[in-house]
Amino acid sequence: MARQKLSAAQRERYRQQREASFRALGRRIEDLLGQLPEEVQRRALMDAGLDILGRAMRRAPVDTGHLRESGWLEVNGVEMARGQEDGSVSQAGAVPPTSQERASARITFNATTEDGRWSYAVIQHERTDFEHPRGGEAKYLERSMDELAQGFQQNLARVVQRLLQRSSR
Repeated sequence: MARQKLSAAQRERYRQQREASFRALGRRIEDLLGQLPEEVQRRALMDAGLDILGRAMRRAPVDTGHLRESGWLEVNGVEMARGQEDGSVSQAGAVPPTSQERASARITFNATTEDGRWSYAVIQHERTDFEHPRGGEAKYLERSMDELAQGFQQNLARVVQRLLQRSSR
């Protein structure tokens, strides 16, 4: 199947849809985390981020491995994990740093075309008409986030329970 180029209007529509989806998920997470101590927020964001990144790595389309290698997790502005070419995740730190601001996390795939003009990661994420004979799928990050959002409350409860157990030792 020949790949069709997206028009500027299509790219903008995809970008707006993606941003709206991520903003909605962000609001749900903020609502759940808002009343918790900062340490619990950081740990929950770290655990959730590692889970999402791991799922997205396994789903990311494979050609050279560059796309998977471009994935990373940042908590409070510090890189905490990075994707590997083989689809695994290498964790850079165990404890997310403290911050004067509200705890935050960001997951990014930033692979670009060789000339640097196009975000290969975005194209692969948004183009549901692409075939992936070597594995992977479109919407690899969005689907991973959606899956986690469904179980976020249970995950948050586990994090709080672990922190309480550690503090009672």
